[in-house]
Order: sequence, then structure tokens, then C-alpha cells
Amino acid sequence: MNSSLDSAPTIELKPQPSYGALRGLLALHAVPLACIPLLLDDGWLILVLAGAVSASWLYVRRRPALGFGPRALTRLMLHGDGGWILEDGTDMRQSAELLGSSRVLANIVILNFRLERGGRRSRILFGDEVGAGSMRRLRSRLFNGPTKIVEPRA
Repeated sequence: MNSSLDSAPTIELKPQPSYGALRGLLALHAVPLACIPLLLDDGWLILVLAGAVSASWLYVRRRPALGFGPRALTRLMLHGDGGWILEDGTDMRQSAELLGSSRVLANIVILNFRLERGGRRSRILFGDEVGAGSMRRLRSRLFNGPTKIVEPRA
């Protein structure tokens, strides 16, 4: 293996909650909520659909994958050997493995982890949570560098 990749520096990310994603999710819920009374004339059906959209908003707006709540990953460290250390909102640190279901897309990085002590965690990075330089280094390492990727167990 290339010696420059073997000695890759540690990348440390301290992502903040994604308020850009939250604004997008708000629009995704507000538009249908505004259209429901315009498209329907049955009062009960309007209330049921408006309640369902509102419940969906309450559910997704506090998702740990977006950086909200005590289970959210607040610190991600990718070591030179490809190993990960994760820290959540309760300051609990765990080693983790990056799962093969993780994705690097144009403006989004979806990281899925299997924790050393069992369980899984995810973190979606839209770019507004970490600096542009940190995001660029992470994307570069995920594409080119040593990264331990494991397949999810069935």
C-alpha cells in the first residue's frame, strides 16, 4: 500500500446540528400542510392529514442523524489507519466501523456506523455543520484513503 496513505493524518470533525437541513425539512412539511386545505373540502380529512404532517415534522426535526438530541454524534475522528472514534451528546466515546451503506454524494455525506459495543449510529453531513476544509478532507479520505468499511450484518 502507498506509504503516504498509511500515515494519513487524523481527521477530527465536531459537527453542529444541521440547521440548513432543518430548514429544508420545514419546507418539505410546510408546503403540503399549506396545500391540504386548498385541495380538500372535508373537515375531518383535513384535520387528519394536517395532524399526520405535523406529527411527521415533530418526529424528524429531532433526529440524531441530523445532529439533534443526546444520541447525536458530536465528534467524529477518522484515524490514519481507517478506524473511527465517535462521541455523542452524552460525551460517551466508542470505537466504530464504517458500514458499506455509507454514501458520499454531491453535497451530502451519509455515515453509517456499527459501534464496537453493539448498535448502530448514523450522521448526515450537509456541509453547514463542519467547515469546508474539514468536509473536503473527509470526502477525499473516504474516496482515496485507508478506510475500514464493513458490510452490515443481515
